[in-house]
Amino acid sequence: LAFDDSVVPKDSFALRQFDGSLAIQRPGVDAQGKIVRSWWKTDRVFAKGKRVVLSVISTPGKTLLYVDGMYASSSSDFGLVDHDFTGRLVLGNSMTQDSWTGQITGLAVYHVALTPSQVAENAARWTQGLMPVANAESAPTALYLFDERKGNTVRDHTNSGNFLEI
Repeated sequence: LAFDDSVVPKDSFALRQFDGSLAIQRPGVDAQGKIVRSWWKTDRVFAKGKRVVLSVISTPGKTLLYVDGMYASSSSDFGLVDHDFTGRLVLGNSMTQDSWTGQITGLAVYHVALTPSQVAENAARWTQGLMPVANAESAPTALYLFDERKGNTVRDHTNSGNFLEI
């Protein structure tokens, strides 16, 4: 997953798989005004043939990673901000020509940080092929199930009209 809003693709926000590890990359600016890439890597996230539900939660001062609803790691040095998620959303492909083979069976985007119990409940629902819980305070702002099976548009199940183009 990447957000392409940079003239230099390697400087975009991205979630990337490296063997069994997940790396989250985000651009930043150093003291000299040069663009730098920050990385946060978590090992033992993926296993061949195993479906995984990832949840990345960012709050002021801390970003957390959950795998299958269970806490996996956190970083207080790696905060995510709104502008990390601007530009063209790229799923299942790379901004830098490194290939990825796998399946994406859903994507939910929220405007609030989910609690650990909400993360666990939603991961269990995703695993069972169900949609995440959508209540007033934690409804997704975008929900893609990739269940169209034809065409070149992925429907946003929140009915907000934020369709994805294939």
